[in-house]
Amino acid sequence: MLLNPPLMFSKPMTNALTGGWVVAMAGGAMLLILGFQTTVLGISYVGFSYGIRANESILNDGAIVLMAGLLILIGGAISWARPEMHSRWSITAIVMSIIGWLALVQVGVQFQMSAGLIGLSIGPLLALMGGIQQLVQSNRRKT
Repeated sequence: MLLNPPLMFSKPMTNALTGGWVVAMAGGAMLLILGFQTTVLGISYVGFSYGIRANESILNDGAIVLMAGLLILIGGAISWARPEMHSRWSITAIVMSIIGWLALVQVGVQFQMSAGLIGLSIGPLLALMGGIQQLVQSNRRKT
């Protein structure tokens, strides 16, 4: 038996809450894509270099960014299904975006990129801003 939407969810998402969720999910998707690309880059470097430490670091940083994006996306899906999880998920999105940004900065420093760091920072910044907006709006709903 299917339930009507008002019976399934106690409080519907507001426009501001949905906006924060969408922005954070877009940032999480960008983190996932950047993490995948960095991981593939690290695998190709490790495969051809036979044990140089910097290349293993690129692989590790790519895996960290990949997992940060994946956790943001999975947590976002869970928070959409369970509205009481909004504030917990927003904290997770904030922490994972900071961790992903730090890992991407480390990759940029290893490749001696200066202008490229701005491009690498867009995904984590979107996830961070969306997570902050989600946290603020979910705390406003509680009061």
